[in-house]
Amino acid sequence: MRRWVLVILRCLLAGMATNVALAWALVLTIRYEGRMGGPTVKVVSVVMPDAADPDHVWGVLQSRRFGSMGHSARSSAGPPDVMAQLRPDLVPSWSRLNNPPRSVTPTERLYEDARGWPMLALHCGFRSVVGRPGHQLLDGIRVRAHPDGSTVRSIALPLRPIWSGFAVNTVVHAAAIGVLVLLGSRVRRVMRRRVGLCVHCAYDLRGLAAGACPECGATARPPADPPPQAREAGCYGQIQDSILNLARNRHRLCS
Repeated sequence: MRRWVLVILRCLLAGMATNVALAWALVLTIRYEGRMGGPTVKVVSVVMPDAADPDHVWGVLQSRRFGSMGHSARSSAGPPDVMAQLRPDLVPSWSRLNNPPRSVTPTERLYEDARGWPMLALHCGFRSVVGRPGHQLLDGIRVRAHPDGSTVRSIALPLRPIWSGFAVNTVVHAAAIGVLVLLGSRVRRVMRRRVGLCVHCAYDLRGLAAGACPECGATARPPADPPPQAREAGCYGQIQDSILNLARNRHRLCS
C-alpha cells in the first residue's frame, strides 16, 4: 500500500512538472507576432467596464491558438452607447480585467498571456501606460523584451496558476506518466522471467530450484535450463543471450 502511495505521489509531481514545462514550451513555440490576429487565430472583441472607474471601459481583443489565449486591452472613456453593449462574460474569471490595475493616467494597456494543455494552466501579463516607454511584467519570468517596447512581441514564462486548469492538467499528465510506468514495469518483468532472472531484483535464478529468491527473498519460480542443443538458434537466441549477460553484469556491478 505504501509503495503505491509513493508511486502516485511521484506521478503527480511528475505531472505537475510536465504541466509547467508544457506551458512554457507553448510560450516559446506559439507566438502572437506583430498584431494579434491572423488566419489561424480566433479573435473576439470585448468591451467591459472598469471596476475602479465607471466612466472608463476596457476594449479587449481576445485571441486564441492551440494551448494559448491572449488579451490585448486598452482603457478609454466609455460613452453611454458603448456601455450599453458590454460583454464582460466573454472574459474568463482568471483575467486581471475583472479587477484591472489603475494608474494615474486615464489610458493604459494590459496584455495577458495564458498557456497550457489540455486546459490553460498558467498566465502572466504586461502593463504599460500609453505615451510612456517600457512596460511592467506581471507574474512572469522575462525571457525577451522587444526593443520597441511591444508587449505582444515580448516573451515571458508565466508563473500565475489558473487553478482549475492547473489541477486538471496535472492529473491528466500524471495518469499518462503512470500508464507508461506500469507498461515499462510489466515489460521488464516479462523480459526478466524469460531469461531466468528474478522479476524483482534481476538475480540470476537459472539452475536453481523453485522457491524464494536468495537475493531479495521474493517468491520465484525460475524456468528450467534448456539443453544447449534445444536453445533457439539464430538471432533470437543471440538476443536472449545478450539480455542475460547484460542483466548479470548489471547485477554484479550493483552488488
